[in-house]
Amino acid sequence: MPFYILLPSFSPPVPPAAKMLNSNMLYTNTNKDIAVGSFRKNFLLIDPQTPLSELHQTAYFSKPAEDADWSEIPTAVKGRVWIGLRTVMRRSPIHVMVKIEEMYPVSGRTWYNFYNNGAWTGWKNITSS
Repeated sequence: MPFYILLPSFSPPVPPAAKMLNSNMLYTNTNKDIAVGSFRKNFLLIDPQTPLSELHQTAYFSKPAEDADWSEIPTAVKGRVWIGLRTVMRRSPIHVMVKIEEMYPVSGRTWYNFYNNGAWTGWKNITSS
């Protein structure tokens, strides 16, 4: 005859700087650790003249809804929590692409902005089906 021990279910407490986005995802504001070192909260901050610039490092970001100190954000995610991965691809000093792979709020959506001949083309996105 098997022997069973019933244990009470345990849910760890949510830290004060965190909030639940849904029943499966916890958001913790970590932008001070990640955004300042790479692209400094400006999604279009690049150095076109320096191919291996620190500004071009791939960076995970977690932008809070209170985003007054963040810049060059797609309009669709201003004022909302936004989590993703920023990648910069440089072909030449006049051809640079910034790609954002979004994890939240629309998992799988990808944003692109191209720097061509000294001007940005504007944010465009592709949403996976």
